[in-house]
Amino acid sequence: MTKAKAKAGRSAVSGSVRAGWFSPVAALLAVSAMAGGFLAYDGLGKAVPKPTQGYAGVGVLVVALVVGGLLLVMTRRELKVDIDEIWMHAGFGKPVTIRWAEAHDYYYRQIDDGSTPSVEKARVLTPDGRRIDVDSVELPEFPNANVPSLVERYSTAANLPRIEKRIEEGEEVSFGDVRISDGKIHIEELSHDLEDRIVIHIEEGRLRVSAAGKWVMTQLPVRSVPNFPCLLRIIGQVKHVRSPT
Repeated sequence: MTKAKAKAGRSAVSGSVRAGWFSPVAALLAVSAMAGGFLAYDGLGKAVPKPTQGYAGVGVLVVALVVGGLLLVMTRRELKVDIDEIWMHAGFGKPVTIRWAEAHDYYYRQIDDGSTPSVEKARVLTPDGRRIDVDSVELPEFPNANVPSLVERYSTAANLPRIEKRIEEGEEVSFGDVRISDGKIHIEELSHDLEDRIVIHIEEGRLRVSAAGKWVMTQLPVRSVPNFPCLLRIIGQVKHVRSPT
């Protein structure tokens, strides 16, 4: 079940979201509460009481109401994404805010590797341990919105200039197990000049690299590569491409 309020334009969204399984579970708990109430009334409300049945019904009613109340809070996620920051409040936890201007990493967590690859889940992580996970929730006012892609756009716009500056100054830049230094990219056993053509795509969750006309399948999962969209832009590849046929 999803409820959402949207700011002007698709560049900013905010809303409250619940897991898809909440509605059927809530319905089951409601039925259980009604059944418990009936048992309690039938056992305690008649001239000839049935204490065992009555108190069992009261127990079922109370448990269903308590569990329902807890799930009502625990499954709620409030989310805001705009040009300045990403903010999330989930369940009983504390709200988490990450500003794009501060140091952070963006991770792909799940990719739909179809004809047009798209990000299904993503993570924003700061050096001090703050973390926000987002997925492709359906926002009624934005039926075609892809929240992970929106987060990717803002994160990349903030991180790319910082990364490019470090490379221009001759500093080694690490994208997890992928490194760029001295004008070269290093991925596992592969070391290749950035001036030459290199193509990276995702296959079965791992990176596959084309350099010097050869395709090399690595054991490196894309989910372990921070700021992968920035890496693609550094090597001159705007998007990950489809697997070759």
